[in-house]
Amino acid sequence: MLWLNQGQWREAIPESAKVVSTVGAGDTFVASFCWACSQQMPPEQKLKFTTAMSALAVSQIGVGVPSQDQLQATLETTQFAVL
Repeated sequence: MLWLNQGQWREAIPESAKVVSTVGAGDTFVASFCWACSQQMPPEQKLKFTTAMSALAVSQIGVGVPSQDQLQATLETTQFAVL
């Protein structure tokens, strides 16, 4: 994911995962970005959270976070950079 925020490009890359279904991945991205904004997360955390949620969405069929542990693990392995 690339995001231009306040004149800086920011990038988040999740760890490689097996894609099971892309249905709902875009919706997950938008919803998690809106939620992160409502929580006033800093840009790095917002981008990593949104990217991790989208990565989890494509790794399963259906909706929802499989577990908080899986979300935390995905967050920890999602890389972030200011370009």
